[in-house]
Amino acid sequence: MTWFDEETEQCIRALWSSLGALGVNSLGMREPQERPHVTYLYSHDLDRERTLAALSDLAPLGPVPVRLGSVGVFPPGVLHLPVVPSRTLLTRQERVFDVMSGLVTDPHPYHVPGRWNPHVTLARSVPAELLGPALQRCAAVLPIEGTMMTGGFEDAGTGESWIAPTLP
Repeated sequence: MTWFDEETEQCIRALWSSLGALGVNSLGMREPQERPHVTYLYSHDLDRERTLAALSDLAPLGPVPVRLGSVGVFPPGVLHLPVVPSRTLLTRQERVFDVMSGLVTDPHPYHVPGRWNPHVTLARSVPAELLGPALQRCAAVLPIEGTMMTGGFEDAGTGESWIAPTLP
């Protein structure tokens, strides 16, 4: 995964709070330790030491400018901000997937190169009656231009995260 510059992170956190004021159980409210991010690869079976070693095989990758230009919904009611997919971003995700392929036995199908949908999750299980107001609230702050600055990985069960110096 990769995390944003401070200004972009604060903008997304403000949006999480704004959605909360509408009654949407946003990611920032559900999981206060959560940081806004884009996930390159999701798996249940990552070992910390082996993952850090694999990611260290990547040539250092610098910051990546990104644009969050729209709002979307994945079924069932997952509200998100799609990232406009630049060639740099798509190549980076493919490289991360490739170096991790020997460690991951159950990659999520949406994270396989060519099927990846880069996005920032805002909320899960948004009730249908709140989708319209939530979409309007999100659209009012778009576009968001920022930079993916730091990368690493996270244990989804504990929320503990580790920096990988060669990412974002």
